[in-house]
Amino acid sequence: MEYTINNSNGLSVSLSKIESDEIMFVASVHTDSYQYGVSSETEQCEFFEPTGGPRISVGTNLQEYNKDLPYAFISYIGAGKNIIVIKAVEPEPEQESGQTE
Repeated sequence: MEYTINNSNGLSVSLSKIESDEIMFVASVHTDSYQYGVSSETEQCEFFEPTGGPRISVGTNLQEYNKDLPYAFISYIGAGKNIIVIKAVEPEPEQESGQTE
């Protein structure tokens, strides 16, 4: 399944779902270029941003980019020379407080 993310200039990024037990996508950037940021502490990619946006960041809910995407939070972005992989996780269910067994 493929999802699109738009910016003010039109189509910005396409996310193609990878068939897996995990929530994973391959991102295709449709603008001329993109920038990315790497944490100096963990040396992991924290975000990528196509020309014109949006900034796609670790910790962000996928539905902020497209309401048709799963309700899951980006946990990993892997940016290579010709590929960007995004991994997301569903939030943990909230435990009900005050319930005893």
